[in-house]
Amino acid sequence: AYNASKTITQCIDSVIKQKTNYKYYLIIINDGSTDNTKELLVKYQKLKNIKIINQTNKGFSGARNRGLEMINSRYIMFLDSDDYLCENAIQNLIKEADNSNADIVEGGYNIIENEIISTSYQHKNNTKNHLYGYPWGKIFNNMLFSRIHFPEFYWFEDTILCLIIYSMTNKISYINEIVYNYRINPQGITQKSIGNGGHTETRTLMG
Repeated sequence: AYNASKTITQCIDSVIKQKTNYKYYLIIINDGSTDNTKELLVKYQKLKNIKIINQTNKGFSGARNRGLEMINSRYIMFLDSDDYLCENAIQNLIKEADNSNADIVEGGYNIIENEIISTSYQHKNNTKNHLYGYPWGKIFNNMLFSRIHFPEFYWFEDTILCLIIYSMTNKISYINEIVYNYRINPQGITQKSIGNGGHTETRTLMG
């Protein structure tokens, strides 16, 4: 999370309020924030399934890679600090992974503009659509990232998903449910650098 004081509470709360039969662990990387993000994270320090790490700014690939160093779970989810999960997202995604033994399970997502859902995208009837090119809105078998890291200090770092990760999978599955709320943030790096990519994030490790 980098300067995410306006959205970080909703983001984290959407994880800790999940109703699920599965255990999950949330790693929050405070990536050198200069606002009061760090102070807002203090209230979560006592929760046993949350780990907060403060580091100097390394960009969102540097934040992801710091989280990847701490993986101790079957599945991984990426969650940007200005976005939030839908209810039952964890339950629905991991249940499908268990049922199908898939390396990647992807759900649908909403686009949020001015705090209103403007568009929704979802897979219908488990159709074998192409995976969305974003790292969020899906879970990954942790073995896919055992030797892979996001390239730091480059634009388009998400392209490793299409170029490397997707080709390493034995099985990909989809669910109909919408699991993720992606917020359009005019002040975020993604919108300020259209065509260049990038935004900050927290990480959820599950399974």
